[in-house]
Amino acid sequence: MDFLTSLYLNDVFLHILIHKSCRKFLRFVWNGRYYQFRVLLFGLSLSRQTFAKVLRLVLSWAPEHGIRLVEYFDDLLILGEFKKKFGIHTTVFQNKLTDLGLLIYTEKPVIILRQLIVA
Repeated sequence: MDFLTSLYLNDVFLHILIHKSCRKFLRFVWNGRYYQFRVLLFGLSLSRQTFAKVLRLVLSWAPEHGIRLVEYFDDLLILGEFKKKFGIHTTVFQNKLTDLGLLIYTEKPVIILRQLIVA
């Protein structure tokens, strides 16, 4: 029997800062005022790919600490066999993401007990 925590990262693109020299390419004018994005924006063709690369780096430490997880873009699943160890892994993982400045959507985390059958 495995335990499973589902976490959803909030506003994922807004966590990636754009280098100052590149911000000029993300400018627009509205009501006669100039604006430019300082963070990765929604709708940019490379946004999803860029975030996936950054997240892969962030999550690379998890297996080294015995944390089993599955990642699909901004949804993360933490898996564990033993309730006590699983609870510790979930807390450590959430703290690590928070320490790195990633926001976890707190309305959505779900911890469930399921028997997973892997074929």
